[in-house]
Amino acid sequence: MAGGVLPAVTDPNWIMLLVGLFAAGSGILVPMLAYRASLNAGAPQGAVLGKQTAASLGQGFGSGAAGWLYGIAIEAPFWLTAAALLLIGALVGLARPPNNQLSAGD
Repeated sequence: MAGGVLPAVTDPNWIMLLVGLFAAGSGILVPMLAYRASLNAGAPQGAVLGKQTAASLGQGFGSGAAGWLYGIAIEAPFWLTAAALLLIGALVGLARPPNNQLSAGD
């Protein structure tokens, strides 16, 4: 809801209200999803909760890093993300076995 209404709102008080409602909804929903995922996981509950924790830490550190980079230059987060994706793609490409030729039937 807030994602669809927020761009049309110009009053700061409404923006704070909508963002607060969205944050409260996320704060209620995310722990319930983690609980449900751990229940459905069966034996590997720890692995599932570990992935949830890693995702939460990534969101927190990513938001902080992006804010810090915005302070340096408004384009910095985008260029850094592009450079990281390029580097990861190059490393994945180099890590592939050299004998990846397609057969005649492919």
